[in-house]
Amino acid sequence: ILIFTIATISIPYANASGAVVLTVKNFDEEVLNSNTLWIVEFYAPWCGHCKHLAPIYDAAADKVEAKGLMKMGKIDATEEVSLAKRYGVKGYPTLKYLRDGELHKYTGERTVDGFVEFAEKMNGEAIQEITTKYVLSKFQMKKDVTYIYGPGKETEGFEKKNAYQVYSDVAYKLQADEYFAVAIEHEMQEKAVKKLKSKSYIARLERGEAPQFFTGEMTEDAIINWIDDTKHPTVIQLDAKNFYNSAHAGKFLVTLVLNPKANNKQQLAELTKLARKSSKNPLEPHVQEKFLYGWIDGVEHKKFVKQYGITEKALPSVVIFDAPNKLHFKNVDVKVNGALGHYLKAIALGEEDPIAEGYAVYYNSFMKIWNKSWPYSLIIALISTVLLMITCWTCCKALCEDDDEDEYDYEIDTADTKKNK
Repeated sequence: ILIFTIATISIPYANASGAVVLTVKNFDEEVLNSNTLWIVEFYAPWCGHCKHLAPIYDAAADKVEAKGLMKMGKIDATEEVSLAKRYGVKGYPTLKYLRDGELHKYTGERTVDGFVEFAEKMNGEAIQEITTKYVLSKFQMKKDVTYIYGPGKETEGFEKKNAYQVYSDVAYKLQADEYFAVAIEHEMQEKAVKKLKSKSYIARLERGEAPQFFTGEMTEDAIINWIDDTKHPTVIQLDAKNFYNSAHAGKFLVTLVLNPKANNKQQLAELTKLARKSSKNPLEPHVQEKFLYGWIDGVEHKKFVKQYGITEKALPSVVIFDAPNKLHFKNVDVKVNGALGHYLKAIALGEEDPIAEGYAVYYNSFMKIWNKSWPYSLIIALISTVLLMITCWTCCKALCEDDDEDEYDYEIDTADTKKNK
């Protein structure tokens, strides 16, 4: 019975093989020359994150291949250095997906369900047609921010027009990360953007927010840049999954730290007002656009916020991150109405000094002393440089003299030896 049980348990895993092992010898043939969708992982055997991901990745590889959706491969970047260098791999694990012969950064969830969802999405249509109010509602639930095309009043033959062709190309290129739809019927267009427009349009949709319309030149680059600038929610609910990408999106990240059980209506209302692009925003557009806006649960993520001197008793509070430069700002009391807006304006104008993190602390401290002591700091630096050069010259001269003496003594010794012989 025991033998039978073990055999029965083993059957489901009999054909499981995990991700395909890729090397420089088989990479081009298996991946680049394939018409199949691929995800490739660059890993290092000593990497803790890689070890954690390994069983998840292998399980997902078996699942998506069994469904015929995608193949998943893994590359030991410490062995296949040339492959890692070819694709600019700097950290581990790095995941990229292949489409049309090119590798792109994978930004989806690193779970079995996440990989399966990605494979299903990429095998589906890049643009979903909105046919009913229910379909529109389901579509908008897929992500906080989605995009929709409407032909306007003239619907006949719209799919052949340049505007829709460009939109289709953009949707295909960004299919991995964004969600795109088209509403054709007048009624569905009105449901999506609140009012039927006379001409074709591309709109950004977010639940609870007014639609935003693309107003630039109808080119791929212009639309992609607009989407990149508008893809984040008006106010982001930050967590471990989205914080890094939000903090490295090319803008300052305003992070309101809250206790969800407390009354935070005033702080959230002010944050939302600052985040919205509207005439009622107290921030000027060139200031408002320098920031992304979000909030984080300071109780659930107390270890994280404690690094910035924020305790549960200090909530609500705020930190404005300049993550790429390892800097942050937090010298403002968000309990004071209007204070956050004035503080953000001061940051944008360079009137507030940031707090440094890591090695940046030492650099910033040095620069502060340097700037405050100017021009005396320059004089001290020049004197120090001259003294260092004199010291080096003296040491080199002494070494050279020692070498001459050794050579001279050697010649004398050699001559004396010859005489004695």
